[in-house]
Amino acid sequence: MSRMLFSLVSVLLLSVASTSYGVVIGDFEAALDGWNADQGVLTFSPLGATLNYLALQVTNDGGWKLNAKFDAKPHRVTMGVKGTTITADVTAFEADITGGTWMNVELVINAQNNNDAGANNNVGWKSIGARDIVRDGQSHKYTWEIPDELAAAIALTDANIGWFEIALVSNTNATAVKFYMDNVQLNDPAKKIVWVSAMYPSTDDVNVPSDQGFVDVLTAAGYKVDYQKGTLVGTGWVSYWETLDPNKLAVLDAADLVILARGCNSSGMATDVNELAAWNGVKTPVMLMSSYIAANNRWKWVNVNSQDARKAYYDLKAVDPNHPVFEGVTLDPNNGVTWFDPNAASGYASFINFADAGNGRVLAVRPDNGNMLIAEWDPNVETYAGSGQIPADVRMLFGAGTQEVSGQKTNWGVFNLNAEGQKIFLNAVNHLLNPPLPPAVNLLTNGGFEDGTLTGCNIYGAATGTVVTELVGAAVADGPIEGTYCLYVDVPAKTTNFWDAGLQPQGIKFEKDKKYTFSAWLKSKSGTLQINMKPEKAADPWTAYGEKMMTVTEEWKEYSVTTPVFPAEVTPAGFTFHIGHAVGGFWVDGVRYYEGDYVKP
Repeated sequence: MSRMLFSLVSVLLLSVASTSYGVVIGDFEAALDGWNADQGVLTFSPLGATLNYLALQVTNDGGWKLNAKFDAKPHRVTMGVKGTTITADVTAFEADITGGTWMNVELVINAQNNNDAGANNNVGWKSIGARDIVRDGQSHKYTWEIPDELAAAIALTDANIGWFEIALVSNTNATAVKFYMDNVQLNDPAKKIVWVSAMYPSTDDVNVPSDQGFVDVLTAAGYKVDYQKGTLVGTGWVSYWETLDPNKLAVLDAADLVILARGCNSSGMATDVNELAAWNGVKTPVMLMSSYIAANNRWKWVNVNSQDARKAYYDLKAVDPNHPVFEGVTLDPNNGVTWFDPNAASGYASFINFADAGNGRVLAVRPDNGNMLIAEWDPNVETYAGSGQIPADVRMLFGAGTQEVSGQKTNWGVFNLNAEGQKIFLNAVNHLLNPPLPPAVNLLTNGGFEDGTLTGCNIYGAATGTVVTELVGAAVADGPIEGTYCLYVDVPAKTTNFWDAGLQPQGIKFEKDKKYTFSAWLKSKSGTLQINMKPEKAADPWTAYGEKMMTVTEEWKEYSVTTPVFPAEVTPAGFTFHIGHAVGGFWVDGVRYYEGDYVKP
C-alpha cells in the first residue's frame, strides 16, 4: 500500500510563469493557479515557500484523499516528449502528521480511460512513481520522470481528449495531515544553450543577426537556444551579456552549455578582473569561438595574443581522429578536411598564432602551420602555468565564424561551416553536453559470481540458485556473458504473487542526494519470462524507487533501472529481482549497482 501519496495526476501544471529552463506550473502566490479543491482544504502559507513568498498548504483528515484537480490539457504536448520531468518542493513536519508513521508522494497522470474520443485518447490512470517524504520541516525537491512508454502514449493524444488532469492525492496512516508544496515545474528535456553575441546585423538584412545561421543549426538539432538581443551603442553593437550581474550569472549557470559567438566584442567580455573572474566561474561548459577572447590579454586560456587576422584559410587537421568531435567526419589520409565554406560572407576567419594549449588539449590544428583551431581545458585546472585562470567547468576553443571586413559593422561571425564542418560543430556541442562518463564503480562484491558461489546474494521463496559455468538446456546455446561463472535460477512453479520469490543482492544503501542504477544481464532458458526489478525500501511498506517489469528473452541482454535522486537516506534500502512468475528458469550475470545514471559495462 502506498503511503502519503501526493498523486499529482499528470505533470503538474499550475500557472504559466516561466523560468529560464523550466515552466513553473505552481508558485501559489495567493492564488490557486487553477487548482480546484476536492477533499482537501487548500490555503496559502509562508511555510514551505521556495519560490517567492507563499506555498500551497494542503490539509485533510488523513487516509487516502483526493485533495485537488487541475486541467492539464494545455501541457499535453510537452508531457508527450520523452525525458520530460516534473519537480516539486515539498515540506512536511512530523508534528503535522497526526498519529501517522509514514507518508509519500506519487505522481499519476489521470486522463480519459475509454475510446469515446478515439483509442489514441484512452490513457487512463498512470502512476509515474512514489517518493518518500521527509518530515523534518525542511523543503526537499522531488523529481519524477514520465516513463518513455507513457510519454509515447501521451504524444498520440489530441485536443479531443475528454479529460487530462492533475489530481493531488495524499495517502497516509495518519488521522490528520498538513503539508506544503511550492515551485512545481514541468521540465522540458531539450538541452538549453545560451548563445552570447553582440548580434551584429547581416549585410543583406539588418533585421537578421549575422550569426543567426549557428542558432538555426542548433535549433534544428533539437536544442533550445537563448539568444538575447544586443544593443546598438553609437555605430557598434554590445552584447546583453557584456555586463554581468547575479541574475545573468544564474542563467548561465543553469544552462547546459554557453557558447560565445565570434560576433562578440573581445574587449567588452574582459573589461576588468571582476568580469574575468565571473566568466571563469561560470559553472557550465563554455565554448568560445573568438580566438581574440582566448588570448592572454583577455580570458587567458592561451599564453599569447598574436592573431592571424582576416585570413582566407579553410582547412583543419584532426590531432586525434578518434576523438568524438570527429565522429562521422570524412578525413583524408593525413587526417585533414576542409571545414569552412569559402563563400560565407567575407570569406575571412581569424586564427590564434599559437600551437600550445598549456594544460589543455589541442584537438585540431591548421595543417599549414600547426596552430590550434580547436582545444579544450578541464575544470579546476589552471589553463596554463601562471594564468591564474581555473575554470569551474570544461572550456573549449572552437574557432569558427567569419571575421568582418575591417571597419564594417555587419557580418560579424557569420556561419561559415560546410557539411563536414557542421558535423564537427554539432559533435563538439554534443561532446560538451554529454562528456564521456567515467567507468562505473560496482558497489557489489560478487556481481559476476566469479568466486564460484552465491556470496553477497540471497534467494527467497520457491526458487533455487546455482552458480554454473555452462548454460545447460538453453534454447539458444551460449556461455556466461562475462568471466567464467554465472547464476542459474530455477522457479519450478508460478507463485501467487510475483514478489513471493526473489533474488536480492546484499549491501544496498540509498544515501541522501544520490541516485543509483542497477544493471544485470539476463537470459531465459526457453521462451520469455517476466522479472520485476525493484529498488525499494527493504521494509513495510516496501516503497519502490523506479521499479520496472522486464520481459527476458532467450538472448543475453542487459536490463537496468535507475532510482530518482534521494532527498534523504533510505533505511533499510534494498533491491529485488521479483521472480515469482519466471517459471522455467533463467541465467543472471554481470549484476551491477553503482551511483548515477546508466553506464555501459
